[in-house]
Formats: sequence, structure tokens, C-alpha cells
Amino acid sequence: MRFRIPFSVLRGSLFAALVAAVFASPAFALSAGQVDFSFGDVSAKGSDGNVRALGKGAAINDGDSIVTGNGRVQIRFTDGAYLSLQPNTTFVVEKFAFTGKQDGNEKAIFRLLRGGLRKITGLIGKVNKDSYTMHTPTATLGIRGTAYSANQIGDTLIVTVGEGRVSVTNDNGSLVLGAGQSAIVASPQAGPEMTTEKALAPAVNSGTRQLEAEENIAAVGEQRTTLGDPLPLTTTTTPPVTTAPPPPILVSGPGYAVAYSFFSDPTPSGSHIETNANATLDPGQTLTSFVSSNGSLDLTAGAAQITSSDGLIGWGRWIGPVSGSLPGTEAMYGSNEGLHYVVGIPTATAALPVAGTATYSLVGATPPVTFDGMSGTSLGTLNGAVDVLFTGAASLQMTLNLNIVNAAAGVNYNLANFGGIGVSLDPSQATFYTGVSSGSAIGASGGQIGIKGLFTGASGERLGIAYDILEYDSNKMTTGAAAFRTP
Repeated sequence: MRFRIPFSVLRGSLFAALVAAVFASPAFALSAGQVDFSFGDVSAKGSDGNVRALGKGAAINDGDSIVTGNGRVQIRFTDGAYLSLQPNTTFVVEKFAFTGKQDGNEKAIFRLLRGGLRKITGLIGKVNKDSYTMHTPTATLGIRGTAYSANQIGDTLIVTVGEGRVSVTNDNGSLVLGAGQSAIVASPQAGPEMTTEKALAPAVNSGTRQLEAEENIAAVGEQRTTLGDPLPLTTTTTPPVTTAPPPPILVSGPGYAVAYSFFSDPTPSGSHIETNANATLDPGQTLTSFVSSNGSLDLTAGAAQITSSDGLIGWGRWIGPVSGSLPGTEAMYGSNEGLHYVVGIPTATAALPVAGTATYSLVGATPPVTFDGMSGTSLGTLNGAVDVLFTGAASLQMTLNLNIVNAAAGVNYNLANFGGIGVSLDPSQATFYTGVSSGSAIGASGGQIGIKGLFTGASGERLGIAYDILEYDSNKMTTGAAAFRTP
């Protein structure tokens, strides 16, 4: 019979002995933590750029980017914290410093780029709450000594607290959650809100006892034992009976299409598309550079202000310097300017429907940049959907039921007023460029919109566009990018 010592009993010298045991190994003391259990495709890219597989006992180092494909991994950190990463997750140990005691120099800065995790915090942050931070593309989490779960899927973040308290904060608001409570942040432009939805791990069928035990870790904090002994696990595994196919992921390679738009005063704005591009994407699926037969763009010297992906299509906005030979190259994009993009492997044109209408709902978008001709640039919001009427093997009509609002620039556009926009697709891959003018869509004197875009997925399940809009009477120019999906 197995017995577990209650957490309340582990005090004083006994607790000190447990913590000391964790640091008894010199190799472990030099690392941020070690892998307690690994299953399936799990790897880490170190700060030196080298990629290594993560098996049981492997060291986790400061600066590691950890990627799970169809696998899972459980990590014990040197401060006693415990972390479980779900399949198709990208997690970064940005900064981890712990000398074995709380001396004011301890620091833990993590980043969940996508996927799901469950976390039991350790000594870091127990006294100084500001020494622990968990960043995501949508919001930042702070802790009050706790167990919690988080899922970052596309632009949406869901956080559920099992024990203690967690703060969820971005530029649009902040919430503090207690045990059993959950919050959702629909996008970086939305504030956190209370929800009954829970942060749940993606379902994966497996015959391992480890994974069965892991599914319960920190669900409500009930299986927590000690900081030094989060959850004893057996080492016996049995082959999985079935394995759910992992969600898709954008990885570096050829065959991509990149539609992008840009604005930087005084550089002219515009939208462009490059096909058959060799694209480089980081572990978080952020586009960092690409090369096509027409030239190249390199974004790595800049800063990604918003980037996301659902595995079929990615989108983002970069500021700072952009180099290369394609249009959009700029010495410096300011914080209210930028280069917007959507990226994906285009659908074969022949695989798209030849008839019928599909509604594509918004997955995510960059903040539209507006230049009013006098006072510089400002950022707005885009909302809505796109109706696509398929009219032939390589043609369609697109109705942009989209609204762009930029109060600082006096913009309130209803793009549906452009009406059905005729689109001709590339004969082999579902990419396009088109434009239209309208007297009623924007401004008293009308305006024009240029669109570059692509369909991705086996049968065009995703739609991405980059756009530039000119309002005639005020000479306002607006640029941005957006990604959409159809059920």
C-alpha cells in the first residue's frame, strides 16, 4: 500500500531536506529544471540555436524554447515548481534564476506562445510576486502562489485557477481570479472577462499511466503534495492504443504565399502578395522573413507587435526596421505604423468549391493603421466577416462585411458598401489580388480598396487578406491584415 505524506506535515527541517535533495546533483543545479516525463515528439531549442530531443532526465536551461508536437512533457523546476505541457504547445523559458533560496535575486519569466499548460508554482514568486511572470500573445499572468491551467489557441486565452490567485492583465483591463474561477481574453484588443469555460487540455488518447495522472494535475489543486514533490509518477508505459492526429502547424519551408500591407510616413503605403515563397517562421509560428522569385523581406531586426496562427494561417504586425528588396522595406516603422501580413500554404485552386456561398468569420486581425495626411498615424480595430460566393473553378465574389473604426483618425468605415468584389484566382493556387472603388463606402467623396490574399487548408477553410484603403476627400490611408475561417 502506498502512503502520501500530507503537505501540511512537510515543514521545517523535513521541507529543507527535500529542497536540498533537489539541488544535490551539480548538473541539475546548473539548469532551470529537468524533465520528469516525456512522451512523443518533444524538443527544445536552446539560446545557442541548437535543437535537442527532450527525454526523461533531460536538463531544461534558461532560454530554452520547448515545442511539443504530438507529445507531452512534464518538467520539475529547481524552485520546486511543476509544469505540464500539452500536445502542440510552444513554451519559452525566457529567464530563470534561482540559487536555492529566496534572496531577492530569484526570477522566473515564461512565455506561452500557443497550446496548453498546467502549472504548480514553486518558491519563486512565493514572497515577491513580481519575480514570476507568464506572458502570452494575448495577456500576462501574475501569480499569488497557485496552481492554474492556461490555453492559448490563436488569439484567445483561457485561464482557470485551481488553487491560489492569478491576475490576467493586458492593455484593455485586468482581472484577479480565485480558486475555481476562469477568465477568457478573446484577443489582444479585448479585456479579460469572467467565463464558465475552463482551460482544458486537448484530448489525446493514450494508454500511459503517466498521462492519466497528468490529466488531473492542478485541475483543482487537489493532487498537489509538496513543492519538491508535485506528483509522483510511475515509469512504466504501455503503447498508446490510438493517437489523435496533431493539429497542423506552420513551419519554415517553401511553398508559402505571403500577403502584406504597410504604412510608414513618408514611405508610400500599399498591399502586395508573394507566392512560391520560402518562409522562415519561429517556434511560435511568427513569420520572420521570406524569399520569393521577386525578392526578400527580413523582419528579424524589428519587433512583432501582434502575431498569431491557428496552424493553417498566420497573421501579424511588425514595427521597427524591415530590410530586403521587396516593397515595404523601411529603415524604421514607428509604434503606430507597421508591416501587416497573412501567411499560409495556398489551397489548390481546383480544390475550392465551384458554386455556393460560404461565410468566413474573423479569426484574428492586426490593428488597422490610419494616416490622415497631417497628424501622423493611429491604430484602430477591425470586426466582422466575409461572404464568399463561388462562381466558377477560378472565380468568386467577395463581400467584406467588415467595419474599421479608428476614433483618433475619425474613421468609421463599413466595407460592405463596396458590394460584391469580383475576384479571379491564380489558376493553380488560390491566391488573388483585386481592388474596387466606391462612392459610398468611405468618406463623402468615396474611396478605393486594394486587397491581396489567399485561401489555405485542403479545401479553402481559411481566408487571409492584406488591404490598403484610400479615402478620397481626406486623403486618409488605412492598411492592415486579417485572417478568417469557415466552419
